[in-house]
Amino acid sequence: MNASAQIDPEVVAAMVADGTPPGVAGPAPSLELLETMRSQPPRVPFDPTPAAGVQREELTVAGAEGAPNVRVRIYRPRRSSPEAAAGIVWIHGGGYVLGSYDIDQPFLDSLVAKTGCVAVSVDYRLAPETPYPGPVDDCFAALSFLHEQAGELGVDASRLAVGGFSECGGLQSEIEVHDHPEEELCYIHQGKGIMTVEGKTYEIVAPVVLKIPANVRHGLQVTGTETLLKLNAHSPPRTQALKKR
Repeated sequence: MNASAQIDPEVVAAMVADGTPPGVAGPAPSLELLETMRSQPPRVPFDPTPAAGVQREELTVAGAEGAPNVRVRIYRPRRSSPEAAAGIVWIHGGGYVLGSYDIDQPFLDSLVAKTGCVAVSVDYRLAPETPYPGPVDDCFAALSFLHEQAGELGVDASRLAVGGFSECGGLQSEIEVHDHPEEELCYIHQGKGIMTVEGKTYEIVAPVVLKIPANVRHGLQVTGTETLLKLNAHSPPRTQALKKR
């Protein structure tokens, strides 16, 4: 069976436009296959010892109403600074069904050591055990925590971002769309990809900042390698949004 036969036609069209059409034969998706994939060791093992100049802290933060608490790992510089740092909520990749907040540990150690930012890596719940919007709620809970505790964490609450690799761009978009439906969306897209806005397709050939007006947001699709979603500095997260879903 060709596993790509179960891919949504719109996604197939975007992949073709991106130069990576589906068509690789493989086993049919199943829970057994998913468990096998989850049992594989990570390509880069988690190192429990932080990098030089970096400290980590494990916490659980309040989840959405009726949902369990959310595990997060805070990365921050060991050396204190008189100025508040930028903060970023980091969402790991894995196609919504794989991985944990352990897999990007080497990258986040390096990011914090080099930039002096504070990173909050979120161990959101995975599909299919947790259907939508559970993973979005978990990531939003981490963002709410970072904003509310910015002072305690040494973070400037007006300098927050949400970032990650792979499908985390989808979770990032959900966080921003639910939280600020009336505002302009700002993507920092690294690498090549395809952007579709209101039926028109554009090729992304280099790192670029994409500013998307709110009135076209629901017609937006962006595919590619890595994305970082920047939050509007003047519109802090409204934590009540968690209770309205």
